[in-house]
Amino acid sequence: MAEVSLFVVDATVAAKWHLKDEEFVEHADLIKQDHLDGKIQLMAPSHIYAEVGSSIRKATLLRRLRFEQALASIQDIPNWGVLLIHELLLPEALALSRRFSLSFHDSLYLALAEDIGCPSSTQTPR
Repeated sequence: MAEVSLFVVDATVAAKWHLKDEEFVEHADLIKQDHLDGKIQLMAPSHIYAEVGSSIRKATLLRRLRFEQALASIQDIPNWGVLLIHELLLPEALALSRRFSLSFHDSLYLALAEDIGCPSSTQTPR
């Protein structure tokens, strides 16, 4: 049996699993499909749920999603099967934030990927 690769996914990618009117949805869907097919194990800092929830809420405020769609999306989040990491690597994230001029939230994903030595995916412009 082949070894499953670890992969850190961030909220900009995961939100596209529910917000189909955004750019690069196909890329996000390929990552999700590889995860569902058992090719990769997705990991993320535990705050990913809050970030995606905020994106979904914002989409309802902008009338991109109806409330019923948003509710279904929110209820689907725990079914993703993403391994949540609760160790936040705060000092490492702060250093990466400074080094790459990233938001602190984005730096937490990068710090996790660096800590476990695996690739990550983001669709945050930079």
